[in-house]
Amino acid sequence: MSKKHKKTNIQGGPVSASLTHEGEYRIIRHDLLRVVILNLVYLAAVLAVFYSNNKSHYLENLFGKIFHI
Repeated sequence: MSKKHKKTNIQGGPVSASLTHEGEYRIIRHDLLRVVILNLVYLAAVLAVFYSNNKSHYLENLFGKIFHI
């Protein structure tokens, strides 16, 4: 029997095991929501840079100066 299983048996068996699963799922749900929101922020930033560079080409001029092209 592993340490994890011993711990759940001491705490009260299957009832506490389901509570720990609920806690884990709550953490996973929170992390998943954070990842989705962060990906949406990154997508918005990339699209903003793309459309702002589309007319003025400032990124091409900047990288041309950096790499001496």
